[in-house]
Amino acid sequence: MLACAGITLAQQNTPAITGKNVPDLDKWTEEQIQRWEDSVRNALYPEPSIGSMRVPVKQSFKAAKSAMTAPLNFTNNHVPDSYPVDQTKDVGEIPMTSSLTPSGAMTYNIPIEISPGRQNFQPPLSIMYNSLAANGVMGMGWSIGGLSTIDRIGKSIYYDGKSQGVALTKDDAFVLDGTRLIKLSETSTQINYETEQGLVKVTAFLSGSIIRYFEVSYPDGNKGIFGYTDNSTNRLSYPLTSLTDLRGNTVTYAYTLSYNRYYLNTITYTGASVTFQYATTRPDPIVSYESGLKVTENRLLQRIECKSGGTTFRTYEFTYQTSYPQNTSMLTQIGCTIPSGKSLNPLRFYYGEGNTAYTYTNAETQLLEWYTNAQPGQLIVSKGKFDYGTDND
Repeated sequence: MLACAGITLAQQNTPAITGKNVPDLDKWTEEQIQRWEDSVRNALYPEPSIGSMRVPVKQSFKAAKSAMTAPLNFTNNHVPDSYPVDQTKDVGEIPMTSSLTPSGAMTYNIPIEISPGRQNFQPPLSIMYNSLAANGVMGMGWSIGGLSTIDRIGKSIYYDGKSQGVALTKDDAFVLDGTRLIKLSETSTQINYETEQGLVKVTAFLSGSIIRYFEVSYPDGNKGIFGYTDNSTNRLSYPLTSLTDLRGNTVTYAYTLSYNRYYLNTITYTGASVTFQYATTRPDPIVSYESGLKVTENRLLQRIECKSGGTTFRTYEFTYQTSYPQNTSMLTQIGCTIPSGKSLNPLRFYYGEGNTAYTYTNAETQLLEWYTNAQPGQLIVSKGKFDYGTDND
């Protein structure tokens, strides 16, 4: 350890440089000027004198007690080194990709293989995991990817000039998949918005002071309807209910509303469909309050069935277990059945269960080196160029 306490100037009696003793540099060579600059620099900024001891430092130099941390040792007993392949199942695997986000989250993406739609217009569904995500309809960290929604949010000083919570009125602020909607104009029957980024046009249709649904126009020509046209209440969120492309192909989404929470039931498109089945109870129901409304998440996704006409294309099944002691639903297995009627070897997931707590102890240490002149006023802190007279950063 090297501790800085002060700097002793090597030349305490160096005479001040004034106009009388500054040499005439006009006839000096570059080498002479450089040597003179070096001598001036050494006089003004001498190298610090470092002292050291070969004997224990006196008690007066003893550093204050500081907290030291040491992780507890633990054994990983919950993740197996290998898992045997079930050779009675069909050949193949469930595709999956993984990555890290800039914020350090571990993510998984498992595409849901569905029957292709007319002119390749079908929903881009997937099962997604984010280690920083909260508990939801698929347990801790997991969610259904490829869905879109418009949500109410509180107002902020940056966008609205004031901070205000959701009031469940037409004057609330909204986001489309997390992107803020900027209000452009308003009439008695509609409010026009534009996304902060992406050039997406959004129109809210009103019935008095109630926003019934939204119509969204995307730059590629697709048009989406969010919410239901017969809605008669201001909702916390407006999920995507239909999406139509320029050729007239339409994907329709149907939901069940339970305790102010929308659950996706079916997706239909050009003779194909995707059905979602849920367990109606779970060991860890999630209860929250938004703008005075009680929102309860009391279902877990159990099964996804993908069909083309009357033929089942893929079936995905999800297995959960409850973690201890938090009593949280954790997705532990994803199984997939293919058209042959056989199933692929499942994806299995394991979560950290080891003891990662830290113990804190106090310890004492001694300084073995220090600056011999402990005068804080003589400390020089430089920021920017390291050496005087150089161009090195």
